[in-house]
Amino acid sequence: MAELLATPIKEYAKSCPVIHGEVKLEKAIQLYDDETNCIAVVEEKNPIGLLLKDRIYAKLSTLYGPFLYPNKPVEKMMHTPLLTVDENDSILNVMEKIHHCQEDFGECIVITSKNVLKGIISLEKFLDLMTEIQKEESNKQMGSISKKVDDVAELAEIITRITSVAKRHETKSVHAKEVTYKGQSVLEEVVKRVHLINQISDDHMEHIGKLEAQMNQIFELLNGIERISKQTNLLSLNASIEAARAGKEGAGFQVVANEVRTLSEEVNVAVKQIVDYVNITLEETNETRAALEQRRKDFTKSTELVKEMESYFINLFQLTEEMSTGMVDISENIRQVDSEVERVAEGMNSMAGDVSSNLKRLFFIEEIKNRQFRDLSVE
Repeated sequence: MAELLATPIKEYAKSCPVIHGEVKLEKAIQLYDDETNCIAVVEEKNPIGLLLKDRIYAKLSTLYGPFLYPNKPVEKMMHTPLLTVDENDSILNVMEKIHHCQEDFGECIVITSKNVLKGIISLEKFLDLMTEIQKEESNKQMGSISKKVDDVAELAEIITRITSVAKRHETKSVHAKEVTYKGQSVLEEVVKRVHLINQISDDHMEHIGKLEAQMNQIFELLNGIERISKQTNLLSLNASIEAARAGKEGAGFQVVANEVRTLSEEVNVAVKQIVDYVNITLEETNETRAALEQRRKDFTKSTELVKEMESYFINLFQLTEEMSTGMVDISENIRQVDSEVERVAEGMNSMAGDVSSNLKRLFFIEEIKNRQFRDLSVE
């Protein structure tokens, strides 16, 4: 619209017949036709008045008009004052001059260049032009406002969606943190229990090791007893042989040798029983060791699982942090959208101001039309 209002008025100027002031009215009115409603009266090319067709015919149509006016020079019949504008004046400047003009300047605007007549434009045409410009601009502005309203509605919908997403993310983030904290507590408890079980297992393995050492010492002692028993048995056998040689004198010694051999045999039997018992104990100990070793492997695997769980919790922590970062990004986006909405609202307010200005111009145009109608009615 600014470009249209800045257009020079000469773009819309229309030529009209030109006469001098001494020309008789009866000759001047011959220049009127269907397209000519105004004749410019000039003096050395400078416009000094207008012969307005409707007003001249109105005077001639009176009772004495045909007798009084035809022979008068046009300078006596022309309309003054004039609304004169420069050909380079913009449409907006011309409208402002019309607004400030308090005199009846007729139905035409005189366009000049350095006071030389260049053409005219009827007030009706000028006002129609202004009306069209205002209507066209109003339609554009209303279209822009409608689009802005749609944009604002769309932005409002986006904000609603973002807000909803932000709330859901916030809820998920809080829940994820709660789960993470609980999981961390459970993981710490599991780690404590695994370490405790490993410690107990280590203690059991240590006791089994000591027990095996003691069993080995018992084997050594039993071997020593068995060795002594065999030697004793051998000595008793030798003693029996010597006692047999001695005859009656060795009979008592023979009894003692037999008793010693019997005792040696009983010791051997007891040693074998103890060895069997110790072997059974060692077998059970080995089984216990194997079971403990298997448990140690299980605990080692449990430790690995705990470490894997720890990595999961680390990932969960990272996810929670990313969600928190996402919430920050969403909040920033919401602030940006709010700023955009404010900018759009400012644009709508600005356009509303432009529409208000256009309406004021339209009211002003109607006021000028009404004023001209009243002036014509008075005449």
